[in-house]
Amino acid sequence: MTINQLASEMNVSIQTIRYYEKFGLIAPVKRLPSGYRSYDQKNINQVCFIKSARELDFSLHEILKLMKILKIKSKSQQCINLVKKFQEKLDQIQERISDLKSISNRLQMLLNDCHRSQNKKDCLLLVKMYQNTSNRSDKS
Repeated sequence: MTINQLASEMNVSIQTIRYYEKFGLIAPVKRLPSGYRSYDQKNINQVCFIKSARELDFSLHEILKLMKILKIKSKSQQCINLVKKFQEKLDQIQERISDLKSISNRLQMLLNDCHRSQNKKDCLLLVKMYQNTSNRSDKS
């Protein structure tokens, strides 16, 4: 299978496949006498795994660590290590969700204050944003 065929089958760009190779996510492939790279089912599986992990918000560095876990001979040890990595990712995402909820609440409060404001001369959002910035610089 050529790089074009692999990219097409996996719905990624050729540049993505090459990047994954340089990054070490795809095992080095053999070359045909013509000089073209030759991909096989192992490479399809690797790209599938990478795409699935990216959909779960794993970074390429994290995926590299996951793929190292897959090289462990003991299937039970693989599973234990994968569960740990997935739990860490879930914890990170839950923390981000909490942070985003806090930001959402702050934005909602600013907008509520703005809508209640009788002062149409000055934009209350700008006033609050500048106050917030000056308060931060005082604390720094």
